[in-house]
Amino acid sequence: MSKRLQLAILCGPLTNHYRQKMPYYIYKITPGPTDLTKSLEKLEQHDSFKDAKLRARGMRAAMSDNDAFIIKVMFADNELDAEEKLMEKREQPILREWEK
Repeated sequence: MSKRLQLAILCGPLTNHYRQKMPYYIYKITPGPTDLTKSLEKLEQHDSFKDAKLRARGMRAAMSDNDAFIIKVMFADNELDAEEKLMEKREQPILREWEK
């Protein structure tokens, strides 16, 4: 059996998972009293990053200085996954001396 055929047999079922399109969600995030209590509101869903990015940029441009929320694009399997990723507590990156 050739290596190519072996690879096709091993990877066959996995390729269907990667062919499915994962959507891009646009969320409005309103901060709460703490980082753990922020409010998420799904605004839109797009099939391509380009469409989601352009729409999010338009929404950000329409915001006023007094708005207390942010607009984020999230790539995820579904809405629940997107919201879990947005609620994760992420550490701030460490700035190196030459980055300051």
